[in-house]
Amino acid sequence: PLCLPSQILCPASEMVAADRGPIVVPRVSPRTIPGVLHPFNKKAIDWGPHGLVAYACHSFVVIVDPQSKSVVQCLDEHKTFVTLIRWQDRSSTRKNRHSQFLASADTSGVIRIWDFHSAQSVFCFQDGARPIPGK
Repeated sequence: PLCLPSQILCPASEMVAADRGPIVVPRVSPRTIPGVLHPFNKKAIDWGPHGLVAYACHSFVVIVDPQSKSVVQCLDEHKTFVTLIRWQDRSSTRKNRHSQFLASADTSGVIRIWDFHSAQSVFCFQDGARPIPGK
């Protein structure tokens, strides 16, 4: 065995610091971001310049706030699996703080440009039916 039973730490309620009394470690429930991913969604995630995270979940683009651990938006106009997601770069967002754009691509070759604030696809284009691979 890697460690003997005598080397295992006792529960937090029983731990005592020599000069400060008991050490209490609060129990914190784990936080997860919802969504079962498809293999095509692999690496389809991007951390935006404003602190939000966008990731692919099947044909959806989910935007979460890691600070509050909550889903902010769910963009749902793709018809096939989303393979790539990129936020507008930081230098562009400085020019116009009221527009936050996000690009997403899917396995049918569709690329969508989203206005994050309105949750609308503002532009959509496709190069034939060639899939857009993730990085």
